[in-house]
Amino acid sequence: TYLVKYNDEIIGFFSLLSDKIELKDIEDEYDLPYSVCPAMKIGRFAVNNKYRSLGLGNLLLDNICYQIKKISEIHGIRFITVDAYCNVRGFYYKNEFKHFKVRNKKKLIRTAKRNEKTTIGMYKDLKRI
Repeated sequence: TYLVKYNDEIIGFFSLLSDKIELKDIEDEYDLPYSVCPAMKIGRFAVNNKYRSLGLGNLLLDNICYQIKKISEIHGIRFITVDAYCNVRGFYYKNEFKHFKVRNKKKLIRTAKRNEKTTIGMYKDLKRI
């Protein structure tokens, strides 16, 4: 877990971990000779409530993606993944993440309305950064 600090105050944090993507689970078509690709997951990501609505989430996510892109040059990572809470998936859409294929979108939406802590898997292709 990484802490983001300003003047000795924690303004955000994030965690990174290894992951993978099965190409059959994503909407995009890739002409790749394998069915699974290495990925890095953003496991936890938050901005201190005191600093919300200042655009820090976008800046921090851009920085995280840049760091993962640099790591990918050494470790062969192709994708970034995240399990986004449904109530913040719009934030990830704006930052060019896409959701994995969902079998029953209506059921997911109903579940998300009942429990905002429901998550949806999302990904971003590092080749498009």
